[in-house]
Amino acid sequence: AALVMLVFFKTAFRYKLTQFRAQTLPDEFSDALYELSHRITAEEVYRTILTTQGMFIKLGQAMSGRADILPTAFIKQLKKLQDGLKADAKDHVIETLEAELKRPVDEVFSEFEYDAIASASIAQVHKATLRRTGQVVAVKLQHKGVEDVMRLDAKIIHVLFTLTGWAFPKQKGIFDAIIEFVKRMEPELDFTQEATSLEEAHVAIGSAGPSLSKRVEVPRPVPGLVTRRVLVMNFIEAIRMPNTETDPSLDKIQRQDVAEAMVAAFANLMLVKGSFMCDP
Repeated sequence: AALVMLVFFKTAFRYKLTQFRAQTLPDEFSDALYELSHRITAEEVYRTILTTQGMFIKLGQAMSGRADILPTAFIKQLKKLQDGLKADAKDHVIETLEAELKRPVDEVFSEFEYDAIASASIAQVHKATLRRTGQVVAVKLQHKGVEDVMRLDAKIIHVLFTLTGWAFPKQKGIFDAIIEFVKRMEPELDFTQEATSLEEAHVAIGSAGPSLSKRVEVPRPVPGLVTRRVLVMNFIEAIRMPNTETDPSLDKIQRQDVAEAMVAAFANLMLVKGSFMCDP
């Protein structure tokens, strides 16, 4: 909390000073001064987020796609948060799985890769094989202590961005949107709600007809292996959305098909079924 407060006040002071200096400069020099402030601040914010983790990672990831409201320097830094976040150690993985599933790991899985294949702000994902059926699955489990950290971070963010909205009234709408985003993060800490959403999306896509259901696959939760902190679902080999533009295995026509399928799937969920989802 102390580091966050320090960076917050440094940032507020920097931009207030930039505003003051820019008032007396020609436009080209004023723009250059703001760009310098954006670059310095973005780099400092990125380093702070990596240190604090928790809700700040989630917020940074969400804002990395908001080029409509954030300067380019921030987008460039925040996009780095999409990959390579630190995963919890094997001991925590075993502890969480056995506490949530009420069984030894070896009893549930015949194979389990303890090196996470992905790690984000709330959870990490492992590849495994179910002992009973031989099905290859993705096992998503929460990071150690993440619930308490996220709730504390949410309180800090609420206070800081309320103050920021007061200090920079012209940008208050942006800061109010950030506060609202944080308020809505609580359900993401309960994987049973995510499992329900996955099932709803599967049904919605399936009912849209073969033109869509054959092109879009939604992961299915494994019955009996879903808890508040653990979500086991079928494993799907895929290419991350941000990489589809440059992946050599996709040609122009295939990329077009991916884009059309994604638009059709989200349009069906939102406009036909009334289910608003933001995570491709």
